[in-house]
Amino acid sequence: MDCSVVVCTRNQCAKLARMLASMAAMTVPPGLAWELLVVDNGSTDATPATIAAFADRLPIRRVGQPLAGLSNARNAAIAAATGRYIAWTDDDVLVAPGWLAAFAAAFAAYPDAALFAGRITPVLEPPTPDWFRAALPDLHYLLAARDFGPVPVPLSVAGERLPFGASFAVRTPEQRQFPYDPDLGVAPGRRRGGEESAVAAAILNAGHSGWWVPDAEVEHLIASDRQTTAYIEHYYAALGEAWARGTGQRGVPVATRLKVAAGTVRLAAARAVGHPVWVGWLASLSFHRGALAWFRGRG
Repeated sequence: MDCSVVVCTRNQCAKLARMLASMAAMTVPPGLAWELLVVDNGSTDATPATIAAFADRLPIRRVGQPLAGLSNARNAAIAAATGRYIAWTDDDVLVAPGWLAAFAAAFAAYPDAALFAGRITPVLEPPTPDWFRAALPDLHYLLAARDFGPVPVPLSVAGERLPFGASFAVRTPEQRQFPYDPDLGVAPGRRRGGEESAVAAAILNAGHSGWWVPDAEVEHLIASDRQTTAYIEHYYAALGEAWARGTGQRGVPVATRLKVAAGTVRLAAARAVGHPVWVGWLASLSFHRGALAWFRGRG
């Protein structure tokens, strides 16, 4: 088996059906042996029926993982995969017709590489508030945008040239060597991400190489309920929590306290006068508040 394509999902059958339809429309290279694993992470909706509905169009297989948490679902996929490479995507994307073909070409072009990153293009689903659209340059992580240019370039930890979860691939031996941390990744009651970035960094730090694959593109559909101040606060607080956890530090750093205090004043002033950068400052403040909460809990 050349490649195992994986999508993990939980109670998102409508989004999953839309994503699978885009995958059924892909142009798959002749002779490519591939499978599609859909990890059902404890869904209680029509997810099993949605998967079954595509059995006549895709080489699809349902993998059950009742233990909730994205990292748990990813690790279940690793155990079930039979391909020499594992290509990952999400249930809230539309894959381009050449997505899988681009990864397959990259596997052949760079046989020594263990990691591959694909393009992620955010698409806002209406209605979109004007303030949110204006703030897109400040919401890079929330949008999960990845674009390192039109030509292949090496991946690196320096400069954060790493893949995001909606479009990346890993050679299977290295993927099994570096599983996903169950304390990272979205799970019920928490938004903490970063599980794929941690694995990608570990692979590169171990001396393996990786490549940017610009034609392995997906459109990341940003639902309207993610285009709110509440979601920005929640998302970036979880990002700050994940960052603080990764430092391994105990106690509350003075710098984090100062950043929260200064950020609170700065955000209030910007909103009072209608300054257009307030959304970016809200994201920054939420990040440091999340970090502060983690440090306090660990202190």
